Amino acid sequence: MVSMTITEESIQTLMMLGLSFSQSKIYFNLTRLGEATVNTVSKVSDVDRGETYRVMSKLREYGLVEKLIVSPIRFKAVPLAEGLTILLTRKKREDQEIRQKAQKMIVNFASVEHGDTLETGESRTFLVPSGEHLANLMHERLVALKESYDVVTFFEEFERHSSEYQEEYKKLLSRGVKIRLIIENLTERQHPVALSKMLQRNPAFKVKFFQGRIPACIGIYDSQEVRISTARKTDVYAVSAYWSNNLVLLTLTQSYFEVIWNRPAKSCPV
Repeated sequence: MVSMTITEESIQTLMMLGLSFSQSKIYFNLTRLGEATVNTVSKVSDVDRGETYRVMSKLREYGLVEKLIVSPIRFKAVPLAEGLTILLTRKKREDQEIRQKAQKMIVNFASVEHGDTLETGESRTFLVPSGEHLANLMHERLVALKESYDVVTFFEEFERHSSEYQEEYKKLLSRGVKIRLIIENLTERQHPVALSKMLQRNPAFKVKFFQGRIPACIGIYDSQEVRISTARKTDVYAVSAYWSNNLVLLTLTQSYFEVIWNRPAKSCPV
């Protein structure tokens, strides 16, 4: 990967703060020139003269450029430190406005039925995209469990979840939910000591190590829904996942889980 120059990085930063590419180039170059005519700024920035005039007008609106009443007319940029402060303040104000509008939308559409719910009783299968939506869906289904949660996953993912979901696991166990985890263990590693004593003592919380390579990460929620991801990444949020309440797929997946669970594999004393 080719590293960026200071100028390129500075222009990219200005763009992240809300300026366009042309605005960023012209403002940054003007801070280095001190004072300059439109013709000079246009040539240095490699932006045509007409566009430079339009950009100067916009930068003056933002409070980033001063117009000097001389002949020929010259322009002066406010110091870079001050300009960055102005842009940061403007960006913060815009972000606050966006959050307010987003919250208003959440309230306005809170009662609207979600289009991809599996709770209608209809047999459906979705390919859920990776990222925050998948993470939110997994957490939503986890905290809503009533009876059981069966999981097949990677050791590294288990380590992360043993910390991230520990409090949720405690609440589920207190409600009588049974949790069974099958962990891929290719290198004979032991279960994380981070698991609390409460989890280790609870007979409803069980972990088994699978001696071999698992073909897919699986989560089975109350024997009603199943999540399946076949991509080999230790962060299950980083890949898309199939999510389904299809009875045939659920039956096959649950049977697969039981076959692995009942194999003579190494169990954790939890």
